[in-house]
Amino acid sequence: MLFSGTVCYGIVVLFHRNKQSVQILELLLNSPDYYLKYDELIFILWGKVESKGQERLIQSIKRLRESLKWCPEITIENIRKEGYRLLVKD
Repeated sequence: MLFSGTVCYGIVVLFHRNKQSVQILELLLNSPDYYLKYDELIFILWGKVESKGQERLIQSIKRLRESLKWCPEITIENIRKEGYRLLVKD
């Protein structure tokens, strides 16, 4: 398998080649309180908010969580009916 990587708090995080997973991690890291609303993420990633956008986002978050499984210090929290927050333990 091909992998791409990014550095998160000094940790190299490996991803299956998935552009959205890398983008979501970068967006959450660069947002205030590491939080973004669903519609903001969908618009940034795909350019418009559409009915299938929520499903696409859920699948991308699922792949990102799979990639982060080995690193329990980094998790993604679902804020029900609002958005996602990146949690980074010290």
